[in-house]
Amino acid sequence: MLEYRSNLRRCGYTMRFISTRTKFDQERGFYHQIYLARGSDHAANTYGDPSVARPDLIAARDGRIRRGH
Repeated sequence: MLEYRSNLRRCGYTMRFISTRTKFDQERGFYHQIYLARGSDHAANTYGDPSVARPDLIAARDGRIRRGH
C-alpha cells in the first residue's frame, strides 16, 4: 500500500440532519452550533447565527479551552 504525505493543510466538513423535535443539549455540545435548515422548531433549541464570528468556538477547537470530551 502506498502512503502519501503532505505539508498542505486539509479541511473537512460534516453535516448531520436531526428532527426539529430533537432537543440539543448545549452543555454537552459546547463545541457545536446547530442551524435550522427548514421547517419549524418544536424543541425550543437555540440556533447559531452563521453571520456572527465565534472566536470562543475557534479557541475551543484549537485546544485552548478544554471542555467535554
